[in-house]
Amino acid sequence: MESLEKIDYDTLILGGTLEALIHSYVEGIPLIMVNPQMPFYRDIDPGGLNKSLVWSKLSYYLSYAGLNPLADKAGNYRIEEDNIITVFGKIPYKVQFGYKNVFRYDQIKPTDKLRVLDHINTECLVGEDVDKVGNINTGEDFVGSFYTRINNKINHLIAISSLTQEQVSSEEYGEVYARLKTVEVLKNHGILGRYEDLRDGTKRLHYLKTKTIKREILFDTRESEDAILMERKETQDPRLKKIVDIFGSPYAP
Repeated sequence: MESLEKIDYDTLILGGTLEALIHSYVEGIPLIMVNPQMPFYRDIDPGGLNKSLVWSKLSYYLSYAGLNPLADKAGNYRIEEDNIITVFGKIPYKVQFGYKNVFRYDQIKPTDKLRVLDHINTECLVGEDVDKVGNINTGEDFVGSFYTRINNKINHLIAISSLTQEQVSSEEYGEVYARLKTVEVLKNHGILGRYEDLRDGTKRLHYLKTKTIKREILFDTRESEDAILMERKETQDPRLKKIVDIFGSPYAP
């Protein structure tokens, strides 16, 4: 594994949340983007701004200005004694960063909630039921609501949960149970599947069939992101100002 020369900073930011990127942009502080947490593509702030677009622009601007040296190539990392962070790349290399001060956005407190998005494929879900699914809100932390029409597909939905790290690590809140809970919730709301008209004039019900596609786990920082984005603070860093003059504000639609 190739080991790159150690880089020393007075202050750096560790993490890949939208908050971390905005902090780096506003104050011109170098960012080591571990645990990248791009907002879900449907997340919109109170001002109507798409958060994932802002995240992408900020990541690009910071890389362009040399303030995001590893971009999205950072993999695992460890914080060592003597104020050193060792980062292992997604390709075989490692680099060490020395610092005097660090702002950390790479972790959450054990009691904080994680936003869990279970992507589920559903067979026999009819188009007229899709909007019903999108309006369901059980008020529960585990499979409390849904996103539908993912990439315009009516058979792809996302079950949304708000769980602690301990719950995420527990089998009873795993992907299998999220899928089973999804079927239960849909049935409780009268969404059973697709009816087929038979030649004898009767109908046959094809029950819902579901399959887990993937699970996404994000830091649930939506409220703090909204507060920061509503302020829309611009950078005072001369390197970033030049980029803003060329490409415009990262907060622009």
